[in-house]
Amino acid sequence: MAYVPGFENDIFVSYAIVDDVKYPGVQQGWVTTFVKSLEASLSMAIGRLGRLEPWWDRTQLAENQPLDKQIEQALERTACLIVVLSPGFLESPWCPKELETFRKAAARQGRADSRIFVVDLGSVTEQQRREAFSNYKPFGFWTADDRKRRRQLGFPEPNAKDHPEFYDTVRYLADRIKEEFDQLKASGVSHAGQMKTSSTVAASQAPASTGPVVYVAETSEDLSRARKELIAFLQDHQFRVPDAGRYRPFRARFSQGAR
Repeated sequence: MAYVPGFENDIFVSYAIVDDVKYPGVQQGWVTTFVKSLEASLSMAIGRLGRLEPWWDRTQLAENQPLDKQIEQALERTACLIVVLSPGFLESPWCPKELETFRKAAARQGRADSRIFVVDLGSVTEQQRREAFSNYKPFGFWTADDRKRRRQLGFPEPNAKDHPEFYDTVRYLADRIKEEFDQLKASGVSHAGQMKTSSTVAASQAPASTGPVVYVAETSEDLSRARKELIAFLQDHQFRVPDAGRYRPFRARFSQGAR
């Protein structure tokens, strides 16, 4: 049973198989470690073990095959989609199909935009990212050196001792997904497309916390970690921090609230 009522899967991780290859000398692929870490962080966020229903393990499809029916149904019955953005994702003949299937289902069900979370590995250009996900501010799983060369966090295999930034970013992502879970539960969205109305919908549009509202402006990529730490600090002290940049359609509402 999923944590979010009305769905069979809490999260679906859409990724390219090539991004989960095991380098010589490592125990498992990067995506495998990422998903396990995200599941652990989400479990801590909701305060329950064994309550989440993730979907991410699947066999590779041939290029000329349609989406497997089981995968298609899983997407339609999933609360939130996690996209691992990379050249492999963009080149895949079926990852975009997963994204489109989820988008269509979410459009029927409600809260379509806020249920997609983009994990950027830092290996696509800014133009490619904007073309594929213009309405979303991605969660950057990469850092840059003084020469602006990007390095994927925790690559090729994250570990807690050497890659604290990887686990910090996973926890930040988990907290944002938990917030969306709470909004979905409050609004009554389900894979059957049923929603609550009136006061419950209004309540679902409010931040989960009850403290004062603090708006944190967007930053350049080199300051993104400092922004995350500031937001985490504020939320730990019961402040409400609306997300300024994840969705362009809501930017006008954010600006109005900030004034």
